[in-house]
Amino acid sequence: MAMTTTETMVIDILRQEGEQTLESLWHRSGLDWVQVFGAIDHLSRSGEVSLRRATERHYQVSLTGMR
Repeated sequence: MAMTTTETMVIDILRQEGEQTLESLWHRSGLDWVQVFGAIDHLSRSGEVSLRRATERHYQVSLTGMR
């Protein structure tokens, strides 16, 4: 299935800048929080990105290497 513009933007940020927190992806993208969260949710379920809990309130997002 084709990626959305938001998903493409998230992947591009991760490729260029490496692992990011959800918050930093949101700020760097300039998009709405709901759009970024939805993209991360879809990308993580499809195995393209992984999420890991970094602190009690922060999650790190990274590429899985599938792309």
